[in-house]
Amino acid sequence: RNEAGLHEANAAGTERVARAALGAGVERFVHVSSLAARGPDGASGPATGYGRSKLEGERWLRALAPDGWATTLRPSAVYGPGDRDLLPLFRAAGAGLLPTPPAALRLQPVHGDDLAELIARAVLATEPLPFGPWPVAEPRAYRWDEAARAFAQAVGRPNLRVVPLPPVAFRFAAYANEAFAWATRTAPTFDLRRARDLSERSYTCDPGPTGRAFGWTAATPLERGAAGTAAWYRAEGWM
Repeated sequence: RNEAGLHEANAAGTERVARAALGAGVERFVHVSSLAARGPDGASGPATGYGRSKLEGERWLRALAPDGWATTLRPSAVYGPGDRDLLPLFRAAGAGLLPTPPAALRLQPVHGDDLAELIARAVLATEPLPFGPWPVAEPRAYRWDEAARAFAQAVGRPNLRVVPLPPVAFRFAAYANEAFAWATRTAPTFDLRRARDLSERSYTCDPGPTGRAFGWTAATPLERGAAGTAAWYRAEGWM
């Protein structure tokens, strides 16, 4: 609900789990951080409370972890069956009208299956783990008009109307969601952090070093991943 809660979960929580794992004799520790801990393209550090909390969790783990015991992965936007962050985009596309961020921004996601495979490789590694942090994403970054075509194909809307909107429109939607969440005492489904990350910032990276370190590549292109995600949403009644 707020930055204090993010810190408690992502920073203090990581420290507690790492200490417990060390005490229990756990052999491998894989920390799933976020590209937000690095910050958006061109920035010198995280731009959000979420990113700051993830970076602090990385620092706790680095201070606690013996050499070769832990590794930190920094995935970009994760999507796939079960994901709720990109669900509004699929629903909008399904309705025939997709608002998108400015065309200059880029999207470089990673499918949940690909991330899970990388986590499994790290957990099952027999060699000492390099700490990283390791960027995790599909090799390709997409313009938003390219991403919109993938969503259109996924939801069966070849004539999808794509409407680029200014960042203020996304911020307005975030304020409305935060007000509703405050009134109902729930966590917002779309908050100001997500709005700014989506409409004002690009999070792209080079996953090549990660692939070489773990013998891995994100093998699911957005077109195929979006199609499978949309099919899952429909099967579950989410859209």
